[in-house]
Amino acid sequence: MEDKKERLSKVEAAERQLKEAIRLFFEKRDSVAIHTLVCSSHQVLYDLCKKRGILSLIKDSPYIKEEKRKEVHSMLNKPWNFFKHADKDGHDILDFYPDATVFDIYDCTYMYHQLQKDLFAEAQVFKLWFELKFPYMMDEDFLAAQQMKLSGMTINTEDYSLFIKLIEKVKTLLALR
Repeated sequence: MEDKKERLSKVEAAERQLKEAIRLFFEKRDSVAIHTLVCSSHQVLYDLCKKRGILSLIKDSPYIKEEKRKEVHSMLNKPWNFFKHADKDGHDILDFYPDATVFDIYDCTYMYHQLQKDLFAEAQVFKLWFELKFPYMMDEDFLAAQQMKLSGMTINTEDYSLFIKLIEKVKTLLALR
């Protein structure tokens, strides 16, 4: 068997994990696998961002009291730790809420963009989906700009096949750059 070696940076590893997680999300695949990939990517991006003074939208929210930050991080990391360890809690059962994973994915796209000043196709499409799905979370100026871009279009955020097709179109456009 031939030894194949891949050389990659932490950012490249996080990007690959995030790309796969987003594709799995739009393909409505296994929520545990998606969450595990996203959390691995999130941790790498979070660590790299922290060294550069870049904040996570979730973990570094100014709305979290400083004295509660460690508790909040523990709560956010609970599913990820559950999925990767069994040394102390082998018989535990987790109440997992997979719908919350979309917020981690969005935070990953934000941190990646802050680090790289660019977004790959899967991240661009997921960001669009998220902002269409949760417009009430977005700033009014931001929403007005998005509506101008999408004027006259109706997009069903539940039609994930549309977003899978859109990823391929964005990849094609990015390749033309």
